[in-house]
Amino acid sequence: MKHINSDKTIELLNQLIQTLKRKHQHTKRTFVTIPPQFDRNLKPSLQGQLNNEIDDFNQRLLSLSDIDIINCKFTRNMLAHDGIHLNDLGTRKLTEAIDVYLKNCI
Repeated sequence: MKHINSDKTIELLNQLIQTLKRKHQHTKRTFVTIPPQFDRNLKPSLQGQLNNEIDDFNQRLLSLSDIDIINCKFTRNMLAHDGIHLNDLGTRKLTEAIDVYLKNCI
């Protein structure tokens, strides 16, 4: 798996946002924060580094303009046993946050 730091990810996301803005001017652009990961196969030092980068990415995402952000404030108990994917609680939190967002858009 190729590693891209949060600087590069935000740069690429900004490019995507600008492309969407140009091609779909009347479309509302909305993104969701990403959850931390607790992959049992990663060394603790790498796990900490990964979650620091996820935190950094989410903070940068929240500071972007021209888009809406759904901040789900994911926690470890919202992840499945693999530590990567959302469990039922995480999925419920995500869908509830999206529902609230959509109701506010109407």
